[in-house]
Amino acid sequence: MTTTVADEILDRLESPLSSYWLQDALRALLARDPIDAAADAAVLARLIAARRDEILAAGRRQAVRA
Repeated sequence: MTTTVADEILDRLESPLSSYWLQDALRALLARDPIDAAADAAVLARLIAARRDEILAAGRRQAVRA
């Protein structure tokens, strides 16, 4: 069975496993221009990854000192 992107979005909106943050983002996505949303999502993904890397590196430095 082939599902569309709209079907996947609806599934994630209805899933109790989806965070409120993700559900809010998906609702906002549906109301936005997809090109602008994709550009913003790319920036957000880069910042999330950079924050994750920074936090993990700090944790490793603390573990080495302990």
